[in-house]
Amino acid sequence: MRKIHIITAGKLDPWLEIQFREYEKRLSRTIQIVWHVGKTGASASENEFFKSQLEGKSYIALDESGVPISSNEIAKHLVYNAVSAGSDLYFLIGGAYGIQPSVLEGADHVWSFGRITLPHLLARLLLLEQIYRADSINQGSRYHH
Repeated sequence: MRKIHIITAGKLDPWLEIQFREYEKRLSRTIQIVWHVGKTGASASENEFFKSQLEGKSYIALDESGVPISSNEIAKHLVYNAVSAGSDLYFLIGGAYGIQPSVLEGADHVWSFGRITLPHLLARLLLLEQIYRADSINQGSRYHH
């Protein structure tokens, strides 16, 4: 089973946790979601947590400054990662302070969900939904239509 790691900072609100668990359940046949959640704090401490979790790993950072990406492009990347890299996939979502440039520079890709700024909790939910949608596209499901 493939693992997708999501590295982020901050607490999880109970009302969103229900949605997170639903997407994790839907994905459980093909993908395991692994959460790495650091404490919310000063920008420096959040980014030190990010660096410690990502050291030596390839990762995709989600940031408003990134390249806008479509669901189909995410699906293609999941297939590429599974076939070519064959390793776990890592996503980084910044906390309330965002992601420091030095951490962004270490990313293989910096993606954006558009030109809006999302609270990190909603960015987490949107990422999970897009992973599910991408997996559905790759499985030939009609969910993504």
